[in-house]
Amino acid sequence: MLRYILVIALVRHVISWSGSDYYNDRYAADGIAYDSDDNDYGLYYSDVHGYIPQSPYTSETFTGCTLNGAKTEVIECTSTVVVLANLAIPNITAGVFHESTTSITIWGCTSFELFEDNTFENLTSLETLVVHETILNHMPDLSNTAIRNMSCKSCPSEWHDIRRVLKGLVQGVMLHIRWH
Repeated sequence: MLRYILVIALVRHVISWSGSDYYNDRYAADGIAYDSDDNDYGLYYSDVHGYIPQSPYTSETFTGCTLNGAKTEVIECTSTVVVLANLAIPNITAGVFHESTTSITIWGCTSFELFEDNTFENLTSLETLVVHETILNHMPDLSNTAIRNMSCKSCPSEWHDIRRVLKGLVQGVMLHIRWH
C-alpha cells in the first residue's frame, strides 16, 4: 500500500508545472519570456487552483496606506505599491491613491464592494490591479490608467462588457478576469 502512495506522490510532483515555464520552454525562440509573476495574472499552471493562486495573505495587511483606528476605512495611500488584505473595508473613495501608484492589490476584504466612480481618474501610472475574494459590485472607468495586468476573482457583472471598463486602452493588455 505504501508503495502506491509514494508512486502517486512522485508522479504528481513530476507533472507539476507553471504557466511561465511551460510557455518559455516551448516558445523562447519566438521571444516569449514570461516570469513567475505572470502565473498570478492569468497563465494557467498545474497547481490544484488552476488560474488563480491561493491568497498569499494570512492576516490583516495594509501596505502603503493609512487606515482609521478600526481598520474599516482607507484614509490615504502614498506608496506606489498598495496591498490591502483581509480588512473590513466596504469601499474606497476617489483621491485615496497617490497619482504615482503603479500597483493595487485588494485580497480577502470580504466587505469590500465599491470603488467610487473617479477612483482611477488620476492614476495614469497604474499598471497592475488585483481584486480577489471581495464582493465588488462596481468598477469605474480605467481608461486613464496604464493597466497591463488585471486579475479579478468574483468580478462585478458589468465586467462582462469589459470594453466599457477599459474604454480606449491600447492593445496588448494582458488580462485575466474570472467570474464565479
